[in-house]
Amino acid sequence: KIAYGHHPYLSNGMHGNAGNYEGIKPIDLFTRRFSGENYRRWLEQNICGKVDLFVAGHDHDLQLLHSIPECGNTIFMISGGGAKIRPLEGDATRNPFIYQQGNVLGFVIAEIQGNNITLTFYTVSPDDGVATVAHKQTFKRRLRAG
Repeated sequence: KIAYGHHPYLSNGMHGNAGNYEGIKPIDLFTRRFSGENYRRWLEQNICGKVDLFVAGHDHDLQLLHSIPECGNTIFMISGGGAKIRPLEGDATRNPFIYQQGNVLGFVIAEIQGNNITLTFYTVSPDDGVATVAHKQTFKRRLRAG
């Protein structure tokens, strides 16, 4: 199963993780909304451990992040480098990652064959538009809790 949304659950990019977007701590009704705290809780109840891959954008970079205990076996992909670039600002190691790259235009192609999904990350030259494979990763479908 694959789910997608604009805002990520986890991100090593500028905006950060749900529940702490933009470094905002969820201390009251107003800050819970803008920190992504309500979204974080919703994702943990409805997505975490129930899908194999959660795809997001929002941060203008490329990321493939490991699953974390709080979210079961779900892995995370961010493909936000299609229109503009941004460096991996802030703490680019806040979450365990398999691959990540900022300051590049790029995209990801997902291919599913049987119980395997292959994610191929491409970077694109802004000068001539040539796409180059930057990272390729194949995952075997994992058992989900519940």
